[in-house]
Amino acid sequence: MTGASSFKVGIEFESVLRAISKQIYETPMAFIRENVQNAVDAVRIQALRESDEPGDGRYRIDVMVDDRKLIVRDNGIGMSETDLRNYFWTIGASGKRTGEAFKAGCVGMFGVGGFANFGVCDRLEVISQIEGAAHGTYTSLSQDEIKAAGVAIPSVTMRPSDEAAPRGTIVVGHLREPLKVDELRRYLTDFVRFVPILIAFNGEKISQGRFSDVDDRENLSQVGS
Repeated sequence: MTGASSFKVGIEFESVLRAISKQIYETPMAFIRENVQNAVDAVRIQALRESDEPGDGRYRIDVMVDDRKLIVRDNGIGMSETDLRNYFWTIGASGKRTGEAFKAGCVGMFGVGGFANFGVCDRLEVISQIEGAAHGTYTSLSQDEIKAAGVAIPSVTMRPSDEAAPRGTIVVGHLREPLKVDELRRYLTDFVRFVPILIAFNGEKISQGRFSDVDDRENLSQVGS
């Protein structure tokens, strides 16, 4: 018998991904909720940087739904190529573990990243650009590419893009099943009704509501001012 040697720990990426995504994003509702929350956090940080309120008319989040495509677009801080590599497309990393993010009131610290979206997506595209950058970055990954990688870590497609210019992020989920648009609208409206940032669903504003507008407040109480 020869001397000691070593080998790298193996991982069946698709199986691990399936376990992660099933726990987090196994319905379109979870997909839309988590990606809108990320957009809200991106706007909050941008507003903090500009010493402004997130409800200022300059900030906006658009959610567009059509059959099997769900798009969430914001004009928040955006992500550089490095951010996309190190945070969005890296399991276990998070860009919300900073003092700035905490001060802006951001939530979510698990760092599962974009991979959990494959609980409902066949393909995911993320285009982002930070302020002042000459160009943004387009990234994409499909379920077929994950399967083709086998026990290896799949590769994310990346190229320059100006689609998110001048600043912000676009997440495009190509879902496996047709979407129930009205059901998604009702669900998201309940989730963001009192968010101060302007959020539109297929062009219709669904946020920036006031507590005084609630008809039945018997079992509700206002938190904060």
